[in-house]
Amino acid sequence: MLGSDLGGRRVVLVSTGERLGKVTGLLLSPAPARVQALRIRTGAHLATVPWGAVQACGPDAVMVRRPPDADERVSGGDAEAAPGDALGKSLMTDRGDRLGEVRDVEFDPVDGSLRTLLTAGVAFEGARLVGVGDFAAVISDDMVDDVPPEG
Repeated sequence: MLGSDLGGRRVVLVSTGERLGKVTGLLLSPAPARVQALRIRTGAHLATVPWGAVQACGPDAVMVRRPPDADERVSGGDAEAAPGDALGKSLMTDRGDRLGEVRDVEFDPVDGSLRTLLTAGVAFEGARLVGVGDFAAVISDDMVDDVPPEG
């Protein structure tokens, strides 16, 4: 499944059918590379739902076992600028070469494992992810096969 496929999808609490909000992004973590949490908009707030609470990613909604905890909520801000959310950020090697911009990510909707980081025309294996910060997603340089850096 592509991360962009989840954008705007409703998040629904399984036990009550309550609509909690809409998906605004995916927070990624390395070692092993996976979706750590869903970033959702709940009214005027942003919140995170840990991937472990996701029961299913359906075509119309994401079903979750529990709502976000109060301490996971953050007021205001931009979901796309969140650390851990790679979409729209530079893709860099751990040696500092810029490889492009992360256009999308592909992940396993069952276990959340990160399969691919996608740039314009080039796909990189998700296992290469070293980290995601405010400015860039970083992949291991020793695994980059003959891809010229941007610039």
